Amino acid sequence: MNLNKIKKSSYLILVIFLVIFETFHITKGHWQGDFFEHSAVVNELSKNLLHPNNPIIKSNTSHAFFSPYSILVASFSKVTDLNSINSLAYFAYFNLIFFLYSLYFFQNLFLKKLRINSFFNFTFYNVSLGRITVCLEWVLSHFCVT
Repeated sequence: MNLNKIKKSSYLILVIFLVIFETFHITKGHWQGDFFEHSAVVNELSKNLLHPNNPIIKSNTSHAFFSPYSILVASFSKVTDLNSINSLAYFAYFNLIFFLYSLYFFQNLFLKKLRINSFFNFTFYNVSLGRITVCLEWVLSHFCVT
């Protein structure tokens, strides 16, 4: 095999591996951290989008996790008639693909002159965080799958 072809397809191989890993992780259902709190927020927003109750305590007070992203996932949940856990799982795929495409786009836009391979850019990005992590809702809802 040509080394140049391997170099160009290494990021695609990484993307396929991460999607397979994500599929395995989602089907296993090993959620951790504050995932269930996010799920409760999405569930409450899908019941009443304009005036949701607090998902943790029985009151009208606001919750810290009410966000535009949660509203988007709750709207998706309401339209598709999925529960909040399945809706967050579908958005996990979307967020992973969006993150990987954005990183690839960023690399091609700004780092092409440095001739840094996308695969190595991705690896350096994750190692610089201190651990190899696939952050699903990294920017928007702050929970990660490790």
